[in-house]
Amino acid sequence: LPAMDPQRALTVLGAVVGEAAADPSAPASVTVADVVWDRFAPAFTRIRPGRLFTELPEARRALDAASGGDRADADTTDALRTRLRQLDERDRLRYALDLVRTEVASVLGHAGADAVPAEQAFKDLGFDSLTAVDLRNQLATATGLTLPATL
Repeated sequence: LPAMDPQRALTVLGAVVGEAAADPSAPASVTVADVVWDRFAPAFTRIRPGRLFTELPEARRALDAASGGDRADADTTDALRTRLRQLDERDRLRYALDLVRTEVASVLGHAGADAVPAEQAFKDLGFDSLTAVDLRNQLATATGLTLPATL
């Protein structure tokens, strides 16, 4: 969820609250957020499957697009397995480390994996809970694997 322009957020919130005040059947609470649905909805429903976003057209489109990736995920996983089988143990570890460093660099906005020290803890690199979820999602995409929320 990117930060909203404060003036825009207050304008939208004022309009929603004004409409709610005129309608006794309006929801008791509202949230104003600038949601990037193609990133948020698939990540959220991967952790908490459900129908929460089915009534929101933007979220529904994002979920539909994400569900079309099942075959691509299987192809990615097969390609990764094939590649790892071709390598000896030392090279497999190096390949996996390079993959993780590349995705970490992407999440943190670095130019490449060389900007990410292999021995440095995620916390020391600047990770928080949101960037950790982004990393998990990018690793899932890069490997085709379904990764746990606690990764």
